[in-house]
Amino acid sequence: MQKISRREFLKSLGIGTAGVALFEGASAVPALAKENLPDFKLGPFKLKRTKETASVCAYCGCGCGIIVYSENNKVVFIEGDPDNPINEGA
Repeated sequence: MQKISRREFLKSLGIGTAGVALFEGASAVPALAKENLPDFKLGPFKLKRTKETASVCAYCGCGCGIIVYSENNKVVFIEGDPDNPINEGA
């Protein structure tokens, strides 16, 4: 039995892996045909129905500005206020 070096083993392993990846990718091409693509229709923007209220975060003493989105008196989303000079929306 011929002794194989580590370098030769890794080279063979890389070539084998590349070959398998190449043929696996080639077999997936029919699945990507145009008629098989899903339809990505978006529904209405959920935050469009909400009430937007500017507020201040009470987590620490910095007073970062936040925008609170609520629907039926329930908070549904919070984001940083880009107009606030303290955190600038971060």
